[in-house]
Amino acid sequence: MYKFDYIPKQESDINDSLINLYGSHLLALYAALKPIYDGKDYAVKPALPFLLWPKNNGNDWTNADLKVMIYGRETNGWDNPDSRERKMKPNWALNNSDDVRNEIDAIQNIYDGYFNFTTKQEQNNRFFNLGLYPIVESIKLALPSIKVSYLWNEISKIGNGYNIHKDKVSCGKPKTYIHDIEMKHFNVSQGEIDILKPDVIIFLAGKAATPYILEKFNIITSHAPSLEFPEISEITISNVKYVLKTNFKHPSRGLSKETRDKNYLEIVRRIKQQFGL
Repeated sequence: MYKFDYIPKQESDINDSLINLYGSHLLALYAALKPIYDGKDYAVKPALPFLLWPKNNGNDWTNADLKVMIYGRETNGWDNPDSRERKMKPNWALNNSDDVRNEIDAIQNIYDGYFNFTTKQEQNNRFFNLGLYPIVESIKLALPSIKVSYLWNEISKIGNGYNIHKDKVSCGKPKTYIHDIEMKHFNVSQGEIDILKPDVIIFLAGKAATPYILEKFNIITSHAPSLEFPEISEITISNVKYVLKTNFKHPSRGLSKETRDKNYLEIVRRIKQQFGL
């Protein structure tokens, strides 16, 4: 489909490194995705790839005393091209490396608006209100004297998008044909970690995410959970200082506030203990 190779840009910060990581995979990804978008046999179309964009050119992240990356499981639509609410479509007409970078930039702007608080979209997200924000606030309250930077990420970088038969975004784990394309052509999760080198990763994705974590990350060791907190386990991933994986349901899916708060306080306690804070 494409008759050129991506030429990396000169890197001066972590965002440049992310652009080159994504750029080195985007052509093969789009070539594999276009038949899915065009094919009538695929009711659920892929969402756009979930591309990180640390704010302020990555300076907040780079200069933080503690860098925390928090993962959900999948996007449940991500500016899907056929959604009534979201209008961006993939630009299949990529003719050179500048076109690739412009496409990445356009998709990263979605992340910038959604997660870096330049729009109000995130304020209406129950997954954030019940899951992400409480753990962020717990860390802030426990560590008021240090600079903590946060990034939200997704384990599945390409989720389900619009369902053309049901006229709505399809939720849940990605369709097999979408997941297979991601693993073959856009398996960038460990690459993101190698660039960003977070101090802490928290997988806030539940037990159902375990196969995806094992498949996508360079896991070195895994430790059994404690009897007191059986749904929090510690694992070791290359280029991360400390990793916590939760097995409880997402707070928006039936987890009580009492159980959530108890586990979140334990997560914060372990982070403080791990780093001597």
